[in-house]
Amino acid sequence: MKLEIASYQAVKYSCFNFHYAKAMPMTLCSFSVFNDKGEWCGCIVYSSGANQHQGKKYGLVQGQVCELVRVALNGKQENTSKALSISLKLLQKMNPLLRLVVSYADCDQEHAGTIYQATNWIYEGLTELNGGTPKFKIRGKVIHGRSIAKKGWKQSIE
Repeated sequence: MKLEIASYQAVKYSCFNFHYAKAMPMTLCSFSVFNDKGEWCGCIVYSSGANQHQGKKYGLVQGQVCELVRVALNGKQENTSKALSISLKLLQKMNPLLRLVVSYADCDQEHAGTIYQATNWIYEGLTELNGGTPKFKIRGKVIHGRSIAKKGWKQSIE
């Protein structure tokens, strides 16, 4: 298995074709994953995170924390946890000030965080559903509150 810095086009393609969210997040660092046959399998994507205070409870500041936002792979990789492990080592090499990587399993998709459990991440529990960023169902599709705001739509029934 081999990983290398991913191009914008590779990240975009893998996010829209291999990940259920069908959306491309802002990226800090992304890696293309190749299997032992040299076939491209998709991308692992890291971001600075949507919450600038996510490291606060650990005594860390923005720049010391990033978020794993996409594991957008097509299934041809031999071992997803190995790909994630290699990507974390490369990420640390490229960002020596980095002290913490966080990620979130999407409960709305009934994800249990299997990849995080398989790679020994620390489980912090469920995020608060009440008081968190709201989600709205519009024309049968669930849309995150921040996405609505980005589009300039109002988050009200008026």
